[in-house]
Amino acid sequence: MESEAAGTAVLIRVLEAVGLVVAPFATLTGLLYYFGWVRTNAIFSEFGIDANLLKYTTQDYLLRSAGVAFRPCAAVLLGAAVVLLAHRLLTRALENRPRHRQAVLSEVIALALLLLAPGVGVLFGRTSLLTPLTAAAALITGVLLLEVAVSLWTAGERTERLLRRGIVAGVVVVGLFWAFSVYAQQTGDRLAAGLSGNLGVLANAVVLSTDDLSLAGPGVVRTDLGEGVAYRYQYTGLRLLVYRNDRWFLLPSGWHGDPAARAIVLPDGTGLRVELSR
Repeated sequence: MESEAAGTAVLIRVLEAVGLVVAPFATLTGLLYYFGWVRTNAIFSEFGIDANLLKYTTQDYLLRSAGVAFRPCAAVLLGAAVVLLAHRLLTRALENRPRHRQAVLSEVIALALLLLAPGVGVLFGRTSLLTPLTAAAALITGVLLLEVAVSLWTAGERTERLLRRGIVAGVVVVGLFWAFSVYAQQTGDRLAAGLSGNLGVLANAVVLSTDDLSLAGPGVVRTDLGEGVAYRYQYTGLRLLVYRNDRWFLLPSGWHGDPAARAIVLPDGTGLRVELSR
């Protein structure tokens, strides 16, 4: 019986160690994927394009978020370091002032609740005291401080600690996805607005076709090259937004400020030729 109990204890410790490695990696991967997905949708929705048409893969979203998500990832690591430091400093303070233990922990709990209240309020749309990004940070900081204080106040049973920390981890994950979503939306909106206002950064596109495609838009010029040529119809005044999923996503050169402007999606295939230039 003792050997079985010892074996079970070892297995639990191994599973906990594996969880400490796998869980953060899985969470980070999920955050990067979600960041890339939200940012991509924010960019292309500016031009009226459904991002599902692009058929980006999981790897595509991860790659598209890797560079831009550096700042929020750095903020997460910095926040984790601050929480660990706060835990260390609080532990030392309680060791040096054991008589004031409950008073100090009560103050920390009060601070945690002050952070949690507006964070939860903004999350559920009950208040607008904080911006969404600040509210997400307050939610994460508050729940972590609360866990630090409660863990120092009372050890509790193992099952109780695991349950409590599981709930804390869940709240932290919700806060992280919330923060990444807000930041991704903001960066996507800024990039889309920049592109919309300065299409000159995009490549020029000339569409040649055997059939009349009836492409139109501000700045788009249709020219009939006549019979006896491989491609009879030519369309200029276009900019290439992206080429994905065997489709050309084009914008008329007069896009900015014209409510009549529409994005153009052309399936690639025979009878169509697109020439690009700077």
